[in-house]
Amino acid sequence: MALVGRMCRTVELAGCEPIIWLGALAWLALANPDASHVTLCPLANLGISWCPGCGLGHAVGLALRGDFSRSLHEHLLGIPAILVLVHRTAMLFRDAYRRTTTFEHPLTQQDPLHG
Repeated sequence: MALVGRMCRTVELAGCEPIIWLGALAWLALANPDASHVTLCPLANLGISWCPGCGLGHAVGLALRGDFSRSLHEHLLGIPAILVLVHRTAMLFRDAYRRTTTFEHPLTQQDPLHG
């Protein structure tokens, strides 16, 4: 039971950022990249046809489905984006897990330079 409590405390200390990233990756993995969609891109919504990020969501979704060649065709940074998000999420959870052993909240830690 102590392990479950520690895991819950880890998620609580990590905050909502890693949950948002994991949710976004899950949504992209489950979404059909070939279906028509509503875009969140402000440039596309303004009628501008070129955007440096267009295709990134499709690329991530395709890579998570194992279609790496189509992913690279959609956007070259799709696979690196997955790696960055997974790494960021892992580091947030790791740091929160470590804080469960020291029982220090990041906002209550004293500054070592100013005592």
